Amino acid sequence: MKKEIDQRIRLAVIAILALLFVVLAFDAYTAYNLPTEVTHEVTVLTYTHSGDPYYDVCLKPNDLYGTTTMGPGNTYFRKITERIDAAFGYEFTCDRDAEITCEYDVTAYVASGDEWEKCYVLVPQTTFNSSGRSATFTEDLRIDLAHYEEVLSDISDEIGVRAQNPTLTIKYNIHTIARTNVGDVDEFYTPSLVIPLNKNVFTIESNADEKTGSIKTKKTIIKQNVKSRRTYSTAAAVLILISLILFVSLTRDTETAVGKAEKEIRSAKKKYGDWIADATDVPVEIGQSVITLRSLGDLVKVAEELGKPIIQKNQDYYIFDGSMRYEYRSVVNEEGRD
Repeated sequence: MKKEIDQRIRLAVIAILALLFVVLAFDAYTAYNLPTEVTHEVTVLTYTHSGDPYYDVCLKPNDLYGTTTMGPGNTYFRKITERIDAAFGYEFTCDRDAEITCEYDVTAYVASGDEWEKCYVLVPQTTFNSSGRSATFTEDLRIDLAHYEEVLSDISDEIGVRAQNPTLTIKYNIHTIARTNVGDVDEFYTPSLVIPLNKNVFTIESNADEKTGSIKTKKTIIKQNVKSRRTYSTAAAVLILISLILFVSLTRDTETAVGKAEKEIRSAKKKYGDWIADATDVPVEIGQSVITLRSLGDLVKVAEELGKPIIQKNQDYYIFDGSMRYEYRSVVNEEGRD
């Protein structure tokens, strides 16, 4: 038997359970669309190549400066310049212990713009090894500008073309390999000095920008909170759905029986209104003989035969004829009495 509950309370409970189910189902749907794993790129090693191409321009005795050496970043006059003494320092550093191997050589390029260039090896390939987090070396050079200007003149005479914007470029060709437990570094670093040739007044261009790099790896993070959310939301949604189905199946509105009874009363009045009279109270005498009829229609037939009105109280209908009482009790009313 279904349990009767006030209609408003029953509908409110159904609405609340339905709303909870929708919210939990949507939360579960959202959780299942979220990734349970997230991959991040993590830096496991950083490293730096740095070069310091220091040089001194050595001057002939002169009255202009009162000195025979000038450091970097100045303007120089070729007529009083004797040579250039370069001292290059290189350092490789990283933030993990490594086995480091450096190979380097130094070359000089005499060039006429983009037309031609000639290469000279100043320092042949040299290799050194180091362990730890850094490796360094220094290399000193003496650059004779007169020698390279003579080379430039000889080549120009040989090819019959005067050099355009001739330069002398000193390149430090460095190849560094660093082996670590998180990966290897294998890179080239090429700082340089660029010196104009055949110029009465010149400056020296230094190209030795610091070069940095890193080794990265991918790290996967398990999002346990998403897995838990999936489980709890799904379980709660299923539980609420079962509760909703059971509540709807095992309960009914208390107004259902009354609604059916009122419908029957209206139908009876419409059909047999001329024979039915409403009563607020019906006295029942002791000792009356009672005849119960199967339908209201049968009771109407008796009323017509006896010429007596039908007295109605709620869903009960009576005809009184002396010591006899004819009655019909609505089936709906009987159900309502259960």
